[in-house]
Amino acid sequence: MQLMIIKPEKDAMVDWFNKENINFDKFKDLIPRILSSVLLLFLGYGILFANSAISGLVILSMFLVCFHEFYTLKNSIDTQHKNAVILFYGYIFSAMMCLLAVRFLTADFMMWIGGTLMVIICSDVMAYFTGRILGGTRPFPDISAGKTSSGYWGGLIAGTVIGFLWFMVSVNFFDAFILSFVVCIAGQGGDLFESYFKRLANVKDSGNILPGHGGFLDRFDAFFAGIIVTFLYILCYGDKNNGLFISIFG
Repeated sequence: MQLMIIKPEKDAMVDWFNKENINFDKFKDLIPRILSSVLLLFLGYGILFANSAISGLVILSMFLVCFHEFYTLKNSIDTQHKNAVILFYGYIFSAMMCLLAVRFLTADFMMWIGGTLMVIICSDVMAYFTGRILGGTRPFPDISAGKTSSGYWGGLIAGTVIGFLWFMVSVNFFDAFILSFVVCIAGQGGDLFESYFKRLANVKDSGNILPGHGGFLDRFDAFFAGIIVTFLYILCYGDKNNGLFISIFG
């Protein structure tokens, strides 16, 4: 009597996750990125929870590293782009001043800085996963060839939703949505802004301080744009609506 061996069909979920659908090699940098993020959490802790002296020292040290990275980067950029280089120096300096102002001139700085960080982090994480899983067209091939349309929209939606849930505790629903949306858009713009200079310098990373994620600029480019937007919102509406902005003009 001959036995018939029937091989079970592949489970649909297992089949969906095979390399024809998801190339797991795309996630090879995930662990280094996680380790870099953990390291950066200590910087966030120093900014938000340490005393004023340590917080100010952390912020200034972080920006000094960023200035140094861009100074090294700009040496590889053609002099015909000197105006753009000056503009980026101004961008970094503006972000530093805005972060210092929010940290030391607002009563609820944890909410403002923490919310901005949440928007940027959630946008970055969701853009990473949706871009690698779903793929799609490359909307910015000349600036950042690795960015996909699915990553862009996934990051935008996630960052806006998380920011809305965070900020609605302190501001009205409309302001919470608009602030989150604009911070998210600005963050993605800041990331592209820095990518533009890396393309001019023909390098992949702004530095090699953070394992798996390049330099400080690679990590904070989006946050710089986001904190500028948050500062402008506080400057225009915070002191009038919620009394959170401690005006330096009295």
